Formats: sequence, C-alpha cells, structure tokens
Amino acid sequence: MPSSVLLNNHCPRRLLVLRPEPGATTTTELAQKEGWLVATTPLAKAVSVPWAIEKNLLFDAVMVTSAQAIYHGGTELDKIKDYPLYAVGKATAKAAGLAGFQSIITAEGNGESVLQYLKRDKRMRILRLCGEIYKDYTAEKNSREENRQFLIKILYRMQNIACLPTEACQALVENAIVLLHSSRFAQQFRLLLAKTDINPDEVQIAVISPTVAEQVGKDWRAVAIAEHPDDMYLLKAAASLK
Repeated sequence: MPSSVLLNNHCPRRLLVLRPEPGATTTTELAQKEGWLVATTPLAKAVSVPWAIEKNLLFDAVMVTSAQAIYHGGTELDKIKDYPLYAVGKATAKAAGLAGFQSIITAEGNGESVLQYLKRDKRMRILRLCGEIYKDYTAEKNSREENRQFLIKILYRMQNIACLPTEACQALVENAIVLLHSSRFAQQFRLLLAKTDINPDEVQIAVISPTVAEQVGKDWRAVAIAEHPDDMYLLKAAASLK
C-alpha cells in the first residue's frame, strides 16, 4: 500500500468522483483526508430487483464481482451464507462479511481473476449474483472447463443520469481530475461529456485499471493508471498528473 498521497496544502487540487454510492462516499472521504478538494456526482444509482433462491437450485459456490449485489441482496442472502463466496476486491469481500458470509475468497483485479480461484478449488456450479448488465464468463471456458456452469441471479440495475450535473461541469472547468472506477462508467462519462462544450483533450483522468484505460480511449489531456485496483493507488495515480 502506498504512503499518504502528499498534496500542496496551500493549493489543494481538485477531483471529480463519478462512481455510484456507497463507493462514492468512501472514495470522497479518503480523498478529502489526503488533501483533495472533491466534487462528487455519481453517474448512476443502483436499484434493487426482486430475486429468489429456488429450493431445488444446486450450486457449490457463490461469485460476486460488485458489492452492489450484496447491498441489494436482501433476506434471500440468508439462504446462501453457508456457501463459499468468491469476491472481486476488498470492498466486495468486506460487504459480504458484514452480510454474514463466513467463507470468503478474495481476488484482486476483475472477474477473470476469480475464475482462477474457482478453477483451483474445482468449483463447477457457481451462483453469480449480478447487476442487470454483466460480463458472460462462459466465453472464458477452455476445453478442460466445459462442464462449469454459472447460474445467474440479477439483484439490481443501474439508473443512469441523463446529463452531467452542473457541479461536475464546473469541476471540469476548474481542472478537476476525473476518477474512473469501471469501464462502464468510463464509457458513460464519455457519452455525457459529448453533450457539453468540454472536449476530452481538456480533461485529465485517473483510471482504476489498464482495462478501463483501454475502454475510455486515448484522446484525453492526460491519463494515469492505478498500479493496483485500489482507491489509494488511484489517488496516487491522480497525484502524478501535472
């Protein structure tokens, strides 16, 4: 973990946080502790979707790539807390622990990193708790994994905003560095930015991973990539921008 991100206290720099809650508040509070001035305008809001675990549903592990699935799981999660849960990232693992899951395997990075743990532990029928839009990992199967099955349960959907809020536009005019935590919201930010008079080549961005950097494109004023998919490393990347 990097040491504290040092900023000039006499001239604090600005950040624009776009991720949904509750992550938005977590990132904002950490950035403020590190000396940043932060504008927080989430690009979407998660809304729960009714779901249920059928009595005859057979699986040997649970897979979660976003803490949102835990936040919106409701009482149905009580039926599956005795199963091993494979999570992407510390935030998701922490949410699962608070929800009562006892056996949690945490993978850093993305969903592909979880697949390696599932393969290691010979998990063949995996219950995936997802949002309405999710990546289909069946495409990742190879000849040795043809029998692996993902049982999909949709627990939430994201309601996108229609345009960048005035506060976000003002932050960009004031040279705020944009923090991008996912490919989805990186792409949405580009679409919303296109509706304004602000061009990408006027904007500096810091992204959580090389995958997000690839998705968001290269025509920005500057791009910094976190060394690891973690907020402290993302803030370190942002601090490296001039």
